Amino acid sequence: MTLFGAWLVQRGRVTAAHILSALEQQERQRPAFHEVAMSMRRLSAAVVLDVLDAQRTTGKTFEMQAVSLGLLTRADVETIHTEQMRHGPKLGQVLVQLGHLNGLQLERELADFLQANERPSPATWTTAAVQRAAPPRSRW
Repeated sequence: MTLFGAWLVQRGRVTAAHILSALEQQERQRPAFHEVAMSMRRLSAAVVLDVLDAQRTTGKTFEMQAVSLGLLTRADVETIHTEQMRHGPKLGQVLVQLGHLNGLQLERELADFLQANERPSPATWTTAAVQRAAPPRSRW
């Protein structure tokens, strides 16, 4: 479950079942791995067909089959997965689509979530650490 999803369940805004159905819907709305790999020019259409053909006999996932064939590295797979996650709707959008939240509820919950999970910037940490480490100034 995502952090935001867990937050919503903990606050009683949605159920765990709502989050799971939204995550499944979110996954269905993302582009397929091979589509992202082709859009990133990591694989050609002909190579995708070769991977799919080999995949039928091995039962491996597309990603692992491409790695096994030496067409992608594990780093390539991670990069493509990261890009794949950037496409498609956000969890909150799917919860609204499914009718588990309305737009106003989503805005409020997201604002509360972001505020509750706000962390000081590294620049603030450095300044605070320097101030704590510095000896007190003499008044004289």
